[in-house]
Amino acid sequence: MVRNIFAEEATSHYIRSSQMFHTTLVHSPALLLLSKTDPVGSLASNLRLKETWESMGIKVSWKCWDDSKHVSHYLKYKEEYIKTLENFWDSLNLTKKNQQEENHTEQQEVQREKLQAKL
Repeated sequence: MVRNIFAEEATSHYIRSSQMFHTTLVHSPALLLLSKTDPVGSLASNLRLKETWESMGIKVSWKCWDDSKHVSHYLKYKEEYIKTLENFWDSLNLTKKNQQEENHTEQQEVQREKLQAKL
């Protein structure tokens, strides 16, 4: 009986967290890394997630290997995994944004120095 109470409670938390994950409030680009043979995160469930997020306007990048184990893609496909991450990061234009922020910060510093020189 006690086991059933805890099982029901744990299940309700799992269901709620899964719902929150699938209907995320964060609409940042996402990268899904998966395998066709993963029994934990099946191809079908990941496709549904991808479609759900895309219908919400989220940009979803996708890499699906044929036969790597759950959360072990890096171990089997190291170079391809790293390249996939690099391509995803490049698609976000983070370097460009960071460079713009650095330039803006440098310009602010120059202006600050000019003001201090006048004082």
